[in-house]
Amino acid sequence: MCDPILHFRINPWLPDTPPLNLQGFRTRPLRSREPGVFRILALGDSCTFGASTAGLITEPYPQRLEQLALESDMHPRVEVINAGMSGYTTWHGVMLLRARLRWLQPDLITVRYGWNDHWPLNEGQTPEMFEERGSAFRTAEDLVLFKTALYPFAIRLSMQVAAWKNPPAAVAWPFGRPYIPVVPLPLYRRHLARIVELGRAMGAEVWLLTSPHALLLDRFRDGANLAASSRAAYQLNSLRSFAEVVAIHESYNQATREVAAEEGARLVDMEQVYRQHSREELFTNQDMAHPNQLGHFLEAQVLLDELRSDALFPGWRGRTTAHS
Repeated sequence: MCDPILHFRINPWLPDTPPLNLQGFRTRPLRSREPGVFRILALGDSCTFGASTAGLITEPYPQRLEQLALESDMHPRVEVINAGMSGYTTWHGVMLLRARLRWLQPDLITVRYGWNDHWPLNEGQTPEMFEERGSAFRTAEDLVLFKTALYPFAIRLSMQVAAWKNPPAAVAWPFGRPYIPVVPLPLYRRHLARIVELGRAMGAEVWLLTSPHALLLDRFRDGANLAASSRAAYQLNSLRSFAEVVAIHESYNQATREVAAEEGARLVDMEQVYRQHSREELFTNQDMAHPNQLGHFLEAQVLLDELRSDALFPGWRGRTTAHS
């Protein structure tokens, strides 16, 4: 459904969707943080939401992390908000922290983007659609306007009037066009740095996660054993091989590592974790981007282990849990 600030979000009233809150997130209704709760905000795309071409993941890693923390008897109590949304990029992460989620008071923000950032632009899209407004004045102005209900209403009304005057043409899939990513690599880096900045301004620690892919696993090396549908889905525009797709994706992962080092943020290198578990069945053969349920279990356990070892959680009292 249309969102005047974020362009789009999932309609929570659509049939055949998992339980969603009113904002379209696959998590509990958003509310003020309760006393004595350690709140984690998980930003991300469909890999965080828990979607895949093989169907919905029953227990995405944010929900699994909360359950593991509960089973481990962690103190204080850990609450994880799954703010992943299919199709979202680092630009959406920036705008979520500036607008929709600015009041949540998280203690920790995990950030797992990448795939949609280097996805090819569709017909009618421009990179400028995924940039913050240029000047410092306009950014400060937005921070005030975002706090009003009138601002998104006015944007939505202007969009509806513009659509009425100039009905949009059918959107063509961009096969054969030159490859232009939705969020170019330099802008991806700026967005990650902004997320770190905004998260710290909210009083939160920020962890940056790299995004794994199926070709890290022994079974799918060089695209072997991936289904034909998966093979076709990633041969986009001028990209004609898995090697090109993987090289682009890993350049975004490398940028994530570099931004974490530059900003002094913790890096959780999920790509390297998957390399260490390359013999396990962590993806299906239908999807090189979205881990299966075992992959989500692994990521939740890694985050729990990181949380247990981090000084930001000095009150840790819990039982050690085994990898799932």
